[in-house]
Amino acid sequence: MGDPHLRTSVTIKLPLISVYIATRNRESLLQRAMSSVLSQSYPNLELLVVDDASTDGTSRVLANWSERDPRVRFSVLSAPAGAPFARNQAIRMATGDFVTGLDDDDIFLPQRLELFLSHWQTLKPDQDKAFLYSQTRAVGPGGAVESRMPAQATVDLLCVSNCIGNQVFAPREAFLSAGGFTEGLPAWQDLDLWLSMMRLGLKGHLVDEVTMELDASPRGDRISDQARTRIEAARDALLARHVWLSHAQRRDLYLQSLSRHYNFDIRWRDVATVWRLDPTRQTTRRVLSLWWRRLRGR
Repeated sequence: MGDPHLRTSVTIKLPLISVYIATRNRESLLQRAMSSVLSQSYPNLELLVVDDASTDGTSRVLANWSERDPRVRFSVLSAPAGAPFARNQAIRMATGDFVTGLDDDDIFLPQRLELFLSHWQTLKPDQDKAFLYSQTRAVGPGGAVESRMPAQATVDLLCVSNCIGNQVFAPREAFLSAGGFTEGLPAWQDLDLWLSMMRLGLKGHLVDEVTMELDASPRGDRISDQARTRIEAARDALLARHVWLSHAQRRDLYLQSLSRHYNFDIRWRDVATVWRLDPTRQTTRRVLSLWWRRLRGR
């Protein structure tokens, strides 16, 4: 018999979490984002950064980071291909059990990955077809505003507004099975992918903690600051891609492009299109309510 006082050392292998960042010409912001990932309380991670043909010093920054920290791997595109392509490239590079992302102007709070994995481990075996999202804090000139995301995301809620945000945490296979981000889509790329995941039966679960800070500073390169035609093109592309949505869901997806977030004028042709998508009393009420809130400045 062995010595009962002999201690046996057991090594527990932690799942590897891959974090992707797509970037272009945001050298200083990118370094802040990368630092927030590499300083996570959860140790077993890799950071995949794809530079979408930046013309500043981004590629040099990435080379320096990868030399200092073996957890960093990067790729530099020879010509701009857009954020969806860059994100997909990073996801293909990933070797982790789980994948999540970060925009290059946002930051992770220190326990984000640890909280995600801890919550994932509480899911029941029949809940493994899932993705996780969390509360966020948007920081801008007017101060900080925390999100109020729902405990469970549904297709109905997503069509009204992107109640999940711009990042989720899921097994790598979930991203690949859903087809990744739609390349060439001018906006709403995240909403499009979450809908694709839900169509495959994945359920969205909330980690009810603020784990990410969003940079809400006004800048001209934001999608919400860009031309109405881009938002409308994205909306129409989603309506064409997600023909499986119900009439009411398609109506709400169209109305999402007319929300206060964009503050576009409501035109008669918008009303006519919404009515064609779902010619019901509920549609009439939704349009009148939207108009009334606009008149009251809400």
